[in-house]
Amino acid sequence: MNIQSRLDMGVGVEKLLTPAEAPIRSNFLPEERLRQLGEAMARQQLDTYFGLTDFDFHARVRDDAAKILDVYRAVNAAQLKGDAITPAAQWLLDNHYLVEESIFQVRRDLPRRFYKELPTMEIAQGVRVPRVLAIAWVYVAHCDSTVSSQSLKAIVDGFQSVQPMLIGELWALPSMLRFVLVENLRRIAMRVRRAHQMRQLANEVADKVLAAKDGEDRTEMLAGFTAHAQDMTFATQMLYRLRDGSQNAGKALIWLEGELEKRGSDAEEIIVGEHRNLSSGNVTMGNIVRGLRLVNDVDWTVWFETVSRIDELLREKTDFAQLDFHSRDQYRTAIEELARHSRKSE
Repeated sequence: MNIQSRLDMGVGVEKLLTPAEAPIRSNFLPEERLRQLGEAMARQQLDTYFGLTDFDFHARVRDDAAKILDVYRAVNAAQLKGDAITPAAQWLLDNHYLVEESIFQVRRDLPRRFYKELPTMEIAQGVRVPRVLAIAWVYVAHCDSTVSSQSLKAIVDGFQSVQPMLIGELWALPSMLRFVLVENLRRIAMRVRRAHQMRQLANEVADKVLAAKDGEDRTEMLAGFTAHAQDMTFATQMLYRLRDGSQNAGKALIWLEGELEKRGSDAEEIIVGEHRNLSSGNVTMGNIVRGLRLVNDVDWTVWFETVSRIDELLREKTDFAQLDFHSRDQYRTAIEELARHSRKSE
């Protein structure tokens, strides 16, 4: 039963849609601060990992792919109907092929067996995740998905100043970065879809209120929406519709403003908050898309050799730099394997 039918029958509306997960986002840090952040991570001195927890990685990749595709189809259908869509939604429509390609690369480069072999770190009591996942997650949060090979090197260098990373970890970083960007895109996409649904609901409620005949109790029509009135998207859209000067809107507007006041808010604060959320979501979605493109464009073999501590030592002590890339790769792998066996025998 749609909302219009429920309103016509005087039936209460079902509970408010569950809020979408918060984006992976924090204050922006320059390279030097990222280097310090990496060092703090290696020393396990961070207070928060911005929602990161231990999850089934490959199940999460599948779930991300399914949810993003679902939102893409919903947004595409809305656009075909002539509905207005946000810039964040347009980013998804224009670049879904890039997202699908990135998900394929994550699945290809991080198979289950390889993922399980990645060294882990504790991010909370009893919670351990791969170190490269934690680094990529925290990095994306502190660059608002505006990735670059140089800023990623900064946080990795900081981490390795305390704990050197394995060759396999460094090679895994680009695809782990793709995963975190896709995960963040999924979160923004789910917020886009929820916001569209809340605006639709607000429009339908407003249509019913504004079309009410003389003598009908408009506040009674709104009684089932007290929880919705606290939602910024719903409230903002209702305010937009009810402030059109219509005589039928008066009592409904008083009701809405009263509900906001009960929660210590007001109309202007709600509108500003909604516009801020929309703006930040649009910016982050654009950053994610550009970030996925950059991950594809970077020559990671060159980047790897700038962050590998084994390479640094070998260049200092040997003629390692004179070897071709294949020989260097074999050499460093042999050295790391030798070091691993040495540690096990101690």
